[in-house]
Amino acid sequence: MTHHLVLQNSDLEQNPMTERESLVLLTDKKTATVTGLYSAGESTLKSAANTLFEACLPRTVIRLQRGNIRPPWRRPARMTGSFQKTAGILADDMVGACSVGTIYAFAILLEPARHVLRLLQNLIEMKRQQDSAGRFSIVKHSSGDIFNMLKNGADGAHEQKIRARDVDPRFEERGAFGSRKRHIDGDCLIRYFEDGGELQELVSQGVDDDVQTLFVELAKILLLQTSSYSPHKDMSRCSVLLEIKDWLEQVLTPVL
Repeated sequence: MTHHLVLQNSDLEQNPMTERESLVLLTDKKTATVTGLYSAGESTLKSAANTLFEACLPRTVIRLQRGNIRPPWRRPARMTGSFQKTAGILADDMVGACSVGTIYAFAILLEPARHVLRLLQNLIEMKRQQDSAGRFSIVKHSSGDIFNMLKNGADGAHEQKIRARDVDPRFEERGAFGSRKRHIDGDCLIRYFEDGGELQELVSQGVDDDVQTLFVELAKILLLQTSSYSPHKDMSRCSVLLEIKDWLEQVLTPVL
């Protein structure tokens, strides 16, 4: 069985679609997925719709609903008025209910926001794979030459640094299964920062210089969408890092 939620042009900010266009969120109870389908609103013999993203969840969502789910100081992105909207978010007032009582919050992101968040998620996941005894494991760090030899090889060599092409979200989105890489696991990001993880450490330690360059490049594209950030403003690496850190606090703010 499936359940769907249709987002029309009037439901999204900045008029990203025409009047006929719409975005359909579809849940599949058998595969525990939430899929975003794009409809151009045109009459055609082709019944297939473009799949924008496909998110695989730990639990099956049986119903999707929109509503005023955020506190007064954090209005949904679609609302207008004096409230400042978070850059890169089209809509963030959707929840999905599971049969076991779990509630998921969903947001529709513009491409620049998705790329920044996906890059951070890829870095977290890759570092977790490389460092099974680090912050991502309940096992505490060991020390000594023997541990280093077991972890890094007989010669005690350091692990290879993460390269930009290993975590670049734009490369992941290509190909037949690219839609499965166009969604963000917000819980992964929240757990990292709640456990004491730092943004600067994430994008600078254990990575090649091209990863830092990639982060700044994607971050600048996102920041230039905000009204408070102009091309003439300081866009040094340190400045961009601070701006994205503030932006992340807004994006990852708990719903309730």
